[in-house]
Amino acid sequence: MPSEPRFPPIELEQIHANIGKLMAETAKLNAEASKSALERKQFPMMVVACLIGAMGAATGVGLTFLLKFH
Repeated sequence: MPSEPRFPPIELEQIHANIGKLMAETAKLNAEASKSALERKQFPMMVVACLIGAMGAATGVGLTFLLKFH
């Protein structure tokens, strides 16, 4: 039965540090991915809200001119 490889303490510390860095990078990438997914869901709602606002503003301007010059 082969024995487990033995690492010096310095190498073990480096391995643990690299594992910590990889875990932090993974967490960062997951946060960016969830943010991107949320933005992808909210974009159509923002477009519709802007269109409704623009239509309301155009209607208000149109009614103002109609009532002013009637």
